[in-house]
Parts: sequence; structure tokens; C-alpha cells
Amino acid sequence: MAKCRRNVENFLEACRRIGVPQNQLCLPLHILEERGLPQVAGTVRALLDLAPPKHMPSPSTTPTGPSAASPLAL
Repeated sequence: MAKCRRNVENFLEACRRIGVPQNQLCLPLHILEERGLPQVAGTVRALLDLAPPKHMPSPSTTPTGPSAASPLAL
């Protein structure tokens, strides 16, 4: 259990360093005791909001047709 607690504390500390505001961080007990799912979700949402936007290829450069199909789909 001590290892789990340390992992949770490391995760929350990393969130702080990345820039998640303190008021949007869940408490370790929300994760460890599997209670407080809305608070955990709020922390994850705040973390995702800080992620850089993904580069989306334009439709004109996205391959289409049979050569773009997955081999499993054939």
C-alpha cells in the first residue's frame, strides 16, 4: 500500500509541476480509497487542458482509398 500511495503522490506532484492549479487537484484518498471519482476526473481534465494541441493533418493530405485501409479490414 505504501508503494501505491507514493505513486499517487508522485502523480499529484507531477500535475502541480505541469501547472494544474491546486484547487483542481484531487486528494490522494480520492484515488487510493476509490472514492471521489468526480474530483479525480477534474484533476485529469485540468491536466488534459494543459496538453499542447495535437497536429491534425488536413483532409487533403490524409491518404484515402484501398491503400490506406488497415490490413485487418481487407
